[in-house]
Amino acid sequence: MRKLLLALFLCLCINLINSQVINSEDIPDFKYTKKSYLVYDIDGKYQTTASRDSGLTRNYETMDMDFFDLDDRKTSLVRIQQPVLVCIEGYYIDKLKSGTFVYSILDSLNPQKRFKIWEQSFRKGKLNGMSKAYTIQGKVAAEYNYQDDSLVGKSKLYGADGHTIIEEISYDLERGKYVKRTYNDTSGKLMREENYSNYTLNGISRDFYANGQVEMEEFYIDDKLNGTRRHFYPSGARWTEVEYRNGKTWTALGAYLENGRPLFPGSLSNGTGVLHIYDRYGVVQESYMFMKGEFIK
Repeated sequence: MRKLLLALFLCLCINLINSQVINSEDIPDFKYTKKSYLVYDIDGKYQTTASRDSGLTRNYETMDMDFFDLDDRKTSLVRIQQPVLVCIEGYYIDKLKSGTFVYSILDSLNPQKRFKIWEQSFRKGKLNGMSKAYTIQGKVAAEYNYQDDSLVGKSKLYGADGHTIIEEISYDLERGKYVKRTYNDTSGKLMREENYSNYTLNGISRDFYANGQVEMEEFYIDDKLNGTRRHFYPSGARWTEVEYRNGKTWTALGAYLENGRPLFPGSLSNGTGVLHIYDRYGVVQESYMFMKGEFIK
């Protein structure tokens, strides 16, 4: 099912864990202060308010939840995973979820203070329409479109401001086929575009400069590089060309100055030899040795 593709953010697991997971990547001066939320209904204060046959139901469950917060500077999106007591509110019709279901968590010191972290739309018990994830601050963190429990159209991950798209996945009608685009979380400029089929990298992938020009172009077959990987100057002129076969670095095809003058790309041929990497001034920056397509030194 397509819904499994974004399980990183959609997982509503029941299994409890004792750790907190924060995805900070390589953010300079990153700092995040852990917050405390209610985990267990020790005194039995929070009860289901109605049956799940028909009508509005409010239910409380302890879950291992994925949700979003902002770092201490409120400039970066942070994914949190930890056990929390979740309040789930929504309507049932003939024992099936219908309409909008809201998931909220409770502040441990002041349980009256609640934070909406998920909002999901159902029709006849299946996810249909827009589902949204929110940061603790109330900003939209992600949006997912569903049709009968499967992701369709575009799903988006937003930056700290709740508006700037930092990742977007466009789903094809064919199962397992989609395009993933990654954007700069500050400028909103497109950084990378990848094509997938059968849930794996297949086809052309491209990296982009801030000016929109293609920086690098490569081709994948079943998650492995195949064909020619090309790097370009910001002007669009070709820079380097290297052939790959079944994920292995195979042949140094060419290296060029921006004015088109060719440089010696190295002796790499049929998987064995040296590959030279030049800067824009024609100076060798790195030299790599390969044997049968595998990096040696």
